[in-house]
Amino acid sequence: MTKLTIYFNHTQLTHFFYTFQVFKHSLKNLFSLLTKTENLEPKNLQHSSMASSSAKQVTGSNGSGIQINSESSYVIKPKTMAIPLESLEVQVESPVDFASLERNGMDLEAEINAQKMFPYFHMLNGPTYVKLVKDFWVRAEVHDVEAAKNEELQAVSKDPSLKGKTRKEMGLEPYRQTEIRSGVMGVPITITEDVIAKACRVAPTGRFLWNITRKHPLLESFTTVVLKGNLATKLVDIDGHHMMLLKFITECFSQKGGGSDQPSVDHKLVVYFLASFNKINLPKYIMHHLCWAIKEGIKSKSVEGSSLRSSPKDNW
Repeated sequence: MTKLTIYFNHTQLTHFFYTFQVFKHSLKNLFSLLTKTENLEPKNLQHSSMASSSAKQVTGSNGSGIQINSESSYVIKPKTMAIPLESLEVQVESPVDFASLERNGMDLEAEINAQKMFPYFHMLNGPTYVKLVKDFWVRAEVHDVEAAKNEELQAVSKDPSLKGKTRKEMGLEPYRQTEIRSGVMGVPITITEDVIAKACRVAPTGRFLWNITRKHPLLESFTTVVLKGNLATKLVDIDGHHMMLLKFITECFSQKGGGSDQPSVDHKLVVYFLASFNKINLPKYIMHHLCWAIKEGIKSKSVEGSSLRSSPKDNW
């Protein structure tokens, strides 16, 4: 059977669930899986049509993204992916033992301190609730500018008199930012960049560049710093510190999950930022990767994936 590998930082999602156990009075059905308490059946379970921005998203006062203040009935969000749960393969981030690395001559404390990422790496050592991740994943959808425009077009197609009206006049919620919307056991969940930053314990500030061209000027800096000015340098021959930084990107930030061992130009740029002590916006990179992976999962009936090979031999 073909497996669909979930390529997104689910540990942040797991920590996200785990952190807010104090709200068990509102989320008893969700957290019964985490605390092994009595699995109480939710009352007034309802099935709904595909969620849209017209459905009010209520978040907790702490910005958790879980609708803890709503008194509405539990609603089971329809699946957005036609993929059986048993066909999903959750890819777990790799925990990092910095003490062991240092004992073996790989001291990366300066680079990680510059990024203020030690709390993030400590979080990766926590538990992973695979069933919750799968339930979240098959119901996830991205609500971005494109989705907001499609909502407006659908509203106008149903009622042509709404053409030229504001979202409020169309009966739609205002668009504020990109959101990932899903639900677990009837509990609506909204994830934003700020929610990811809170769960990762990393400030949403720093450099973020994606979809760059091969002629981007910063790639020359990458060649100077990482390849020591030699474009012919093979991936397997780069400095051990830089190789480990690449491993962090592909196994701890945005899992590669298969395909070529050749890093993308975007990953090269992130390696350069890390190696040159330029702070990156990790929550933004994670949010971008999450949105991409969800969209790919929705439009693809099946996606084959394998883990990152450990003996790369390609040139950069």
